[in-house]
Amino acid sequence: MISLKGGREIRGILQGYDVHMNLVLDKAEEEVDGAAQKLGTLIVRGDNVIYITPSVE
Repeated sequence: MISLKGGREIRGILQGYDVHMNLVLDKAEEEVDGAAQKLGTLIVRGDNVIYITPSVE
C-alpha cells in the first residue's frame, strides 16, 4: 500500500525501486468510489510518496 500526495492510495506488487524512491508496481489498483480500479503496471515518482506499508492479506 502506497500513500501519495493528494490523498491517493495505491496497492500493488513492488517490482523495483531506486535511490530516489521511484517505484515500479505490478498489478496496481486504486480504490475509487468503493470499487477497485485496475491500473496494471505503474511507475510512481518518489517525490509523490508519503509512506509505504505492507498490505494485510
